[in-house]
Amino acid sequence: MFNKFIQQLNRDKQKAINRRRAEENPKIYPPAPKIDCTNLKADEFEFLLKRSQYEDYEFADEFNLTTSADWLKVLTPDSMDWVDISDERGFGIKINNFSYCISDEFAGLQISFDGDIKFPEAKQLLLELKSKVEHFSGYDAEIIEFYR
Repeated sequence: MFNKFIQQLNRDKQKAINRRRAEENPKIYPPAPKIDCTNLKADEFEFLLKRSQYEDYEFADEFNLTTSADWLKVLTPDSMDWVDISDERGFGIKINNFSYCISDEFAGLQISFDGDIKFPEAKQLLLELKSKVEHFSGYDAEIIEFYR
């Protein structure tokens, strides 16, 4: 436990150093460009759903998702009809003309989409899943967006 505390302190210290360097040298560390996500298609983005307070953890363990029934209960939308398409490769859900796959990575849950869905609809779905995860586990979660 003490080692995790020390690791977190070191991460926080490194973040502060990086933030100060970026402020002091804006040409070396330019801000990320703003991206118009409105028309991004399923193969152009993915998400990471992670616990807010920590950078690295085992998602399923930290959020108490220990059985496949827990995954289906928490990581499926209540607002849409869905079909479980999970197999030996991983957890997957099909909704109308798109699907999403979730893999439990060290940093959190990696969520990728396939089919006919654009970024705004995917983000709305992720906000619903985030809310369910927070309610189920009692922990705050955050969504990190990745663009390809």
